[in-house]
Amino acid sequence: MDDAVVDLYERMLAADCIIISSPIYTMGITAELKSFIDRAHYLWVRHFMLGSHVISPEEKKLRRGYFISTAGMDQVDVFDTTYPMMKALFNILGFTHCTGYFASNMDGYGGITGHPTALDDAYRIGASAVTGIMAGHPCPELTKR
Repeated sequence: MDDAVVDLYERMLAADCIIISSPIYTMGITAELKSFIDRAHYLWVRHFMLGSHVISPEEKKLRRGYFISTAGMDQVDVFDTTYPMMKALFNILGFTHCTGYFASNMDGYGGITGHPTALDDAYRIGASAVTGIMAGHPCPELTKR
């Protein structure tokens, strides 16, 4: 399909860092984000089937991909389904999947502004990403799932 998402993917391929966010509804990312990930399949084919990814493995080490998310539920496994999808997207786009941020129990806190540390934690992750990119260092905390 020749639409605006192709330009968006090309812009993402040219970036040093991307941060993607989605709330968790019913234990999964939103349908809109899942559709966006599925649309990247042509890049997967280009990389894994045709062997012509535009990002070298050396470059990928310095390119950072973060996923930040909130969930209303206070359940230990509420974010578990996000890991394989985000890892796949970051891999397709040539980014290292760095540790992002997950804030659960938003229903209990009455939203993000009621959470005691979420905004400060997200700021800290963003500041670390910028200083690491400026220094040319790979992200120190990789997603382990």
